[in-house]
Amino acid sequence: MGDRDALDATRRALRRRPHLTLDWANVHEIPRANAAPAAGLALRAVEVTIPVEGAVLAATLSLPDDANAPAPALVVLHGASGGTRSHHLLSHLREVLPRAGFAALTFDRRGDGASTGERSLGDFERQAEDAVAIVNWLRGRSEIDENRIGCWAFSQGAWVAPVALGAGAALSSLFLVGASGVTPAAQMRYGVAANLRRAGFTEEEVATALAVRTLVEEHAHADAEDDEVERSLRAAANERWWELAYLPIRPFSAGERQDWIREMDFDPEPAISRVDIPTLLIYGTDDLWTPVDSSVEVWQRHHPDAGVRMIDGASHDLLIGGGLAEPYEAILTEWLVENGASR
Repeated sequence: MGDRDALDATRRALRRRPHLTLDWANVHEIPRANAAPAAGLALRAVEVTIPVEGAVLAATLSLPDDANAPAPALVVLHGASGGTRSHHLLSHLREVLPRAGFAALTFDRRGDGASTGERSLGDFERQAEDAVAIVNWLRGRSEIDENRIGCWAFSQGAWVAPVALGAGAALSSLFLVGASGVTPAAQMRYGVAANLRRAGFTEEEVATALAVRTLVEEHAHADAEDDEVERSLRAAANERWWELAYLPIRPFSAGERQDWIREMDFDPEPAISRVDIPTLLIYGTDDLWTPVDSSVEVWQRHHPDAGVRMIDGASHDLLIGGGLAEPYEAILTEWLVENGASR
């Protein structure tokens, strides 16, 4: 399937599940530039399955090919649209971390790829429970140093990681890419506006699209009538900005309202306030999906020592011109070493 087909398929899926928090940059696979293997240790990969409550997760444990001592490890949590191990950021971790002396545990999210169970996309508590189970599974592996298991998380996963920590995941550090400190609803309002502006739409058009989105949010909370929402959506579907507004094609059912509220009203700040381990936040300056300033403010209000790194010109998923931003790999490995995660 080509890029255009993938984009169209994702749009169709969004119409079926309109409350989805979408990492739009993730909908198709993007080749990674600068992919020469890092110097250092060789690696070996083990395909494993991890039992969790109500499901079995298909996973890859990528290890340094060095049996002298147990390795520190990173559990890897997905963005919204990249629920399998094939995403370019996850593939990169499987390549670079073992050569730098770390293990990497990547997996297909519950209900995605080769993992069983009901899909957990948008269910942050369920994803956090699975993350806790994965950490516990890793702690029982002889190849892993149970006291040095960190978490690398991207976008939606960066909401999940602090929840998992609060739920008992024995983590030693957090490395968060594109971490939003606001609710998914606020993040989507920001992302829709930023992407419409980037596409050249006028401020009047941006305001109109956001007004319809606000009406849909009110409808999810039973504060707007179905007839009014249906009329607004029908009119919006004829606007040239429709495809970038990520709106449903019809009013929500009762079940869809509950799903929307569970996902989009999630407030990350309570979980963020309880984080008590070394944390690095990394963003691209061309991130069109994360309100970076307000997100950093939330994190640093509770954790003044949390590190923040910006990569000039990089997108939400750290791409520049179709390839992974060159500074990212060094930032990743150097920070992990400095914060005690490496052997």
